[in-house]
Amino acid sequence: MSLSDEQKQVQQRAAYGLPQSQSIDVSGMSHEQVEALRSVLFQHDAQHAAMTREFDLNKPPVPPYRYQEFPRLVYRDSKTALANNADELEELLARDWSITSPAVMEVNLGDELSPAIMAEVNALDREARKPSRDELERQLEKLKAENEALKQKRK
Repeated sequence: MSLSDEQKQVQQRAAYGLPQSQSIDVSGMSHEQVEALRSVLFQHDAQHAAMTREFDLNKPPVPPYRYQEFPRLVYRDSKTALANNADELEELLARDWSITSPAVMEVNLGDELSPAIMAEVNALDREARKPSRDELERQLEKLKAENEALKQKRK
């Protein structure tokens, strides 16, 4: 038994979850009724717009900025400290730290880092300065070629 084109279309729309074709006759409606229908459709589209909005997976949507009181920087001379909660802030303020930054502030993190952090920085620096794998492979190929040339000279 063969299906007609109309029956195939009905089945395809049902398979994809699409509404069956429904036509609305607006010829008997007044201008106000048509405008009311448009506003209903606009509200419907606005409610369902979030589900159909596209975004780049490489740059997902960022939540809007929301003020947070903590963590908060406090200042003393050219040094800074971080207060993670109200208790830490009170303790730092009691030790002559200020919540207002100085007018001119020199930033020099090298002198202010703890020995543990400096050790980690130095280890990362040594690791970063190591030659890359490609560079090592080029040097190895160069040495192999020099070795082969020396072997050829001996013969």
